[in-house]
Amino acid sequence: MGKNQQVIGIRCHNFGESEQFLYQVLLTYFPKDKIFFIVDELEKTKDFPPNLHKMSLDKPFIEAHGLYNKGNIAWACGDYFYYVFRNAVDAEFYWLVEPDVLLNLDSVAQFFEFFAHNADEALVTHFSLAPEGWLWGDGAKIILDPPYRCFFPLTRLSKNAIDILYTQRQSLSSDFFAGKYTGLFPNDEALLANALMAVGIQPVNISDYFPEQFKSFAVHPFMHKELSQRYHKNQILHPVKQLDFYKYAIKTQFEGVFNKRVSRVFRQAILDEAELQDLQYYVNDLFSQWMSEEFYTVANLNFKLKKLILYFKHESKIHFKRAMIVGDELRFFMGQIKMIAFVFDSKSIKVYKRINHQDSSEPSEPTETLLEVWPIQILDSFELLQQQIEQILRLHENKTAALKKQLLQTTSSLPNHVL
Repeated sequence: MGKNQQVIGIRCHNFGESEQFLYQVLLTYFPKDKIFFIVDELEKTKDFPPNLHKMSLDKPFIEAHGLYNKGNIAWACGDYFYYVFRNAVDAEFYWLVEPDVLLNLDSVAQFFEFFAHNADEALVTHFSLAPEGWLWGDGAKIILDPPYRCFFPLTRLSKNAIDILYTQRQSLSSDFFAGKYTGLFPNDEALLANALMAVGIQPVNISDYFPEQFKSFAVHPFMHKELSQRYHKNQILHPVKQLDFYKYAIKTQFEGVFNKRVSRVFRQAILDEAELQDLQYYVNDLFSQWMSEEFYTVANLNFKLKKLILYFKHESKIHFKRAMIVGDELRFFMGQIKMIAFVFDSKSIKVYKRINHQDSSEPSEPTETLLEVWPIQILDSFELLQQQIEQILRLHENKTAALKKQLLQTTSSLPNHVL
């Protein structure tokens, strides 16, 4: 078959670092006039560079199309962005991507070019029967029972598929406005999977075509852009959160607190200039203390733990079966029964050896031995911390298994004529 006419939209609420980075990545394949920003402007108009193609999901659009508009609709109903897109641009196929999708591929162009010759009406990720207890399950059953689900951060729909969703969404909107249903309004994932299946169109997982590229594509945990680029080569990842995400989240949360709870106090305040200055200093100190204790310390530790585990999984020559982060612990499973745990608290890093008792007929807690205690200040020198951990792990690695691994790596790197 010949090439399809593909366009792509970035679903977003502003033009921050994440959107700018994604836009530049998409330009490696899509011409500028095929890339669009579909912007959540339900609360207010957002500033965008005038040379970009921007279209708005706003209240007039929702009202004009008879769409349900209660609750956090721009978050729950990503399909609304498709309707804005379809209304403004005529194409055969429409991609929709969220800014926290990282296309860390060897060739972004080859990925999208592959689908230029693909006629699937709906490309999604994680399409499957919905599990029992799924949050959106009851709403999905309004459309189809038993229900299906999918994941929405990266999708491609045909114009026909979008039109089917739009008709179903208008019907659902009318029913919810009329009070026919009182539960959760079906979200984008529930609608897409079930409205299409109901008419005989089965969404296709993009990972069916690229099975090795979606190993880190999920709801959580949050990932760091630079670490992801370094350690997850040739992958499409989600959710990769950049600094602008956290800035927006903090700003939104504090605006909500001030607008709903604190503004009443401020409107009634009667303070002279000296008192106002004193109050401002107090609030600044209070916020600085909160940021340090509740955010900075936690986020910094999260980053160090993630960086450590990625280093040991991808670059260290230490042999272990598995490594994971559990709360404030870094755990390395050295074999069937032995685990080395690094436990971080506010004052120290404690190193434990834990032995599981496999021969016990009853479940039992592992035997735990404290090996070392390091001052928490070592966290300030990542290289030193990395070296210390490496030394401990080397003492406790399975030497036989490590030697076998080394021999396999050496053998696999030899030319065929040598073998």
